[in-house]
Amino acid sequence: MVTDFHLVLALAGFGVFAAAPTIIVPLLFAPRKPGPVKNALYESGQVPVGSGRISIMMQYYAYILTFIIFDVAVMFLFAWAISYSSIGLNGFFLILAFLGILFIPISYTLVLAGRGDLW
Repeated sequence: MVTDFHLVLALAGFGVFAAAPTIIVPLLFAPRKPGPVKNALYESGQVPVGSGRISIMMQYYAYILTFIIFDVAVMFLFAWAISYSSIGLNGFFLILAFLGILFIPISYTLVLAGRGDLW
């Protein structure tokens, strides 16, 4: 008799079986000591020219955070909307609590978007 637990174990076994070659093959064929070619600096296959120290602009940081927050919210809201008829009023209050917790990082990103020193 196959249960759900047996299916999970089979999936885990397949994951270990599929991942084993990616661990074993480098152990067999990878060089043990790095040489001068291995220690050389490369940038996209080319020898780098100039300084590697640059300042990264944080101009779009608030937009990235907002996208991630709304992406997670929409994913859960979609699943909630599909199962709304079966979960009832309890599910409605749970999604309100979820949205309330999600408004904390949204308000934080709005504060970040208003800061001029990040731009």
